Amino acid sequence: MEEWNETVEKWQELIEKGQYILLREELNEENPANVAEFLEELPADKQLFLFRLLSKDMAAEAFSFLDNDTQEMLVTSITDTEVRNIVDNMYLDDTIDFLEEAPANLVSKVLRNTDRETRALINRFLHYPENSAGSLMTVEFVHLSKTMTAKRAMEIIRKNGLDKETIYTCYVIDDKKHLVGVLPLRTLLFADEDKLVEELM
Repeated sequence: MEEWNETVEKWQELIEKGQYILLREELNEENPANVAEFLEELPADKQLFLFRLLSKDMAAEAFSFLDNDTQEMLVTSITDTEVRNIVDNMYLDDTIDFLEEAPANLVSKVLRNTDRETRALINRFLHYPENSAGSLMTVEFVHLSKTMTAKRAMEIIRKNGLDKETIYTCYVIDDKKHLVGVLPLRTLLFADEDKLVEELM
């Protein structure tokens, strides 16, 4: 324990001095679980910066040891290319573990950056029948939570709609990512802003 505390202090000192090349070398030689523990103790902006210093292999391995909140923050913040690098270098069961706890928008971002074969395996493990709406919506369609307001739903569509095959029909999911209904864009456009998606679908 004392040795670990000394290591952490040394790394924090390297951060303060801006000696990131040396820090990168040390982190990439460390046990991935220890790297994850160190990252979790840092502020979010430092977590992201140091995560990007890691080699592709170390980033993927350390990612699997991070808590859900840190994982979600990183996937939200990094680029599609970086997401692809993580998924390509992670074990499938670690990817599944993360996705089972992740919100739908992050599931979508990960699936969008996997090859067809990996995506099919992930969908199978997440209990999405192949070629079902649940399988397709995470990649090609806008999906909404049944508990969001019409105003929030329109914000989601404006933000994510360009990446989707179609925005004219939105798919509504529950907190377990199960399909519970559909909602035409036209209905949303003319709905009261405070109306819940669940009432409109």
